[in-house]
Amino acid sequence: MAAVDHVLPFPTEMVGEFGQDRFTGTLYYANVVASMVCSTVMVQILRRNPELLSSGADEFDAFLVAGLANVCALVVAFVIALLVPHLQYYSLLVLVLVSPVLRFLRARGLIRV
Repeated sequence: MAAVDHVLPFPTEMVGEFGQDRFTGTLYYANVVASMVCSTVMVQILRRNPELLSSGADEFDAFLVAGLANVCALVVAFVIALLVPHLQYYSLLVLVLVSPVLRFLRARGLIRV
């Protein structure tokens, strides 16, 4: 995870330097998706090993569901950016929908956390 986070400034600087270049956008999105996947895996590891925590692992269920939802939304945004290059970083606005969708699913009883 640290490696992914330490690499993020590089594609971010490339975005500022090269603007709407397709490779730059792809590298940026891939780095953000990799970072989110690593964070979600870390939460899963902590959830499965509660002895590593000072408190119980029950509270990590919500973090895991949110992490998975964010990974899915980032992948959708990445695909949109690849298919519609003019949208590029505006496709990240898909992430705004994660919280309302999770609330809707909880209200319908489709997810417990």
